[in-house]
Amino acid sequence: MELHVSAISSEGENLSSLEPMPVHLSSSNEASFRCMTSLDSVREVFMQACIRNEDGLILCDSGPVSLRDDDWTCLSSCGTFGSGWPAYRLLCCMRDCENGWTLCFDVKERSDSTSLLTYVRVVRSCVRPASDVRPASDEKPDDGGECALSDRSTEEPVSPAPEDVLAQAQLANAKAEFPRLEFEAQAEIWSRDQLLADQDVETISTDATGTTAHSSRAMIAVRFYRGKGSDLSDVRAKASEVLMKASTSGELDQALQEILTFSSTIVSGFGQVQK
Repeated sequence: MELHVSAISSEGENLSSLEPMPVHLSSSNEASFRCMTSLDSVREVFMQACIRNEDGLILCDSGPVSLRDDDWTCLSSCGTFGSGWPAYRLLCCMRDCENGWTLCFDVKERSDSTSLLTYVRVVRSCVRPASDVRPASDEKPDDGGECALSDRSTEEPVSPAPEDVLAQAQLANAKAEFPRLEFEAQAEIWSRDQLLADQDVETISTDATGTTAHSSRAMIAVRFYRGKGSDLSDVRAKASEVLMKASTSGELDQALQEILTFSSTIVSGFGQVQK
């Protein structure tokens, strides 16, 4: 299977298309794809994603998705700080598609009305389409285990089972708390080393002294613990206070250590942060 992502204008013109990306689902039937596609005109550009099988047939299609749609969720926002960091919002839109697929779009919207499609995520439920039902003679006993979905082919779909009803209910519950779960997942992604190469984050985290390396690490730590901490408001307030102080005094190493120390005290069962 392959994921195809494109940006199109309101007139239907294809503005940009990413190379097809192989879809390999995790054990929880999810996959995440980094896109970093610029949306030059927020109100006139549509995003679209679809999954095709090995024969090129479309398994699911999100259809055109616009930032003017009313089903976007704001995961986080960042105001303008004294050091001049630009304001931005992290938005997410989830589209349920056919055959049990769900496509999620993550967008960073800046204060100058430009936006960046950062990630497209794929989730598949355990519900099997009716067209995949096999004759009773071909059915294999179900041991009641996890729903096993092939990440390469749809030729051997999962047999219908009562557990599918429970899976649907669990999926509905997951969607109900989608903003919190998605922000935690995003925080995990932000904590990885590849974020240091992200020019947008480098710009956001540059302080008055011009030392980007330490402030980037500080921002990663703040974002990570905001997703993992048991008291997010305390982390946010403490991080803002420390980083503002660092931007004026230049004591970034001390600020970073203070953030890490404070954050680790409210996180249970989490190991040391890699520096």
